[in-house]
Amino acid sequence: MIDRKGTIFLVLALLLTLALNGCSGPMSSTSAQPIPTPNPSATGLIERHVQFKQVDYPFWIFLPSAYDGTHVLPAILLVHGAGGNGPDFLNAWRDFAEKNGIILVAPTVPDGVDLELNVVPQLYPMIMDTARGEWLIDPRRIYLFGVSAGGYTVFDAGLPDSQYFAAGGVFAAIITPDFDFLLQKATRKIPLAPLYW
Repeated sequence: MIDRKGTIFLVLALLLTLALNGCSGPMSSTSAQPIPTPNPSATGLIERHVQFKQVDYPFWIFLPSAYDGTHVLPAILLVHGAGGNGPDFLNAWRDFAEKNGIILVAPTVPDGVDLELNVVPQLYPMIMDTARGEWLIDPRRIYLFGVSAGGYTVFDAGLPDSQYFAAGGVFAAIITPDFDFLLQKATRKIPLAPLYW
């Protein structure tokens, strides 16, 4: 199990695992792209949906064998890169989550600046609250991890929702100067670990 003191180790381990498994292409800063279809071979995942601003957002859950419904477990919200989808990205993390007793939650979302600014800060907590309504997730150990376009959204959600998320990690993403205003939205210091390859 991972406690609060293991936050930085968790994020760095996730970043290293992602680096070894590859990542998606660069983020598009123009209009939102269509949501890709998940790989039908992704088995053992639980699918759920949330509605936000009249749009349906699917997400998938992986429960490790350590989940017995009586004890809370930490959770990681995984956000794929441009052209990716939740189930495929989640599958890259299953062994790590199984070994460490972590619940994985992975939405499939389009990319784009409108999504980042006007959807993500409310959508990601909504997804996690929906998952918490069904499974025992420790509210003090909800983490974010994203790659490329998904990494940008970790900043977009993690900083304004710094009271909600315990920490975040990104691969192949930064806070660009035109998004510096996000730093002012954090109401507490949140560990955010970037990794560049």
